Amino acid sequence: GFGLTGLRAGYDSASAGPLTSFAHEQPNGIVVLENFDRAHPHIQRLLIPLFTEGTLRDEYGFGADAKKGRPDEKQVSFEKVTLLLTTTLGRRIYERSDYPRLYDDQPEKVIALLREELSQAAEFAEAEKSTSRNTGQGFRNVLGSYLGMARLVPFRSLGLGALQSISANRI
Repeated sequence: GFGLTGLRAGYDSASAGPLTSFAHEQPNGIVVLENFDRAHPHIQRLLIPLFTEGTLRDEYGFGADAKKGRPDEKQVSFEKVTLLLTTTLGRRIYERSDYPRLYDDQPEKVIALLREELSQAAEFAEAEKSTSRNTGQGFRNVLGSYLGMARLVPFRSLGLGALQSISANRI
């Protein structure tokens, strides 16, 4: 976790975390966490305050005396940071044969199906946690209930033509 949110002063390699530093220095920035459901559950739990409170605590902190262990501030606001998480939890929805039609004709239904998928993943993780067995799925879905409350943006796979067009028009 300190790789994201800093390592307390006093350790040899102590410094502010890359994630919290970025948000502190770029309050209007964009953070992309790809395949977040595959992150270790400790990392997922570490980021729960980000979803519930909109802040993260950096153990090192910021300010002139941070190196001496007396930072001016440790809480980092993500209020204006755009956070994009990708997950494989909706894979079953995207692989449906009728997905392209649903995406075009009923995008609200796609979002409802994705929310249901996230809800089921969260329920499975909770049931697995209460029975003290870990088959690997619950391990990946610590944040399922939090992601279900987030704004979901379904996507449509890009075909070869679209990818060629993007690469031809890159800056």
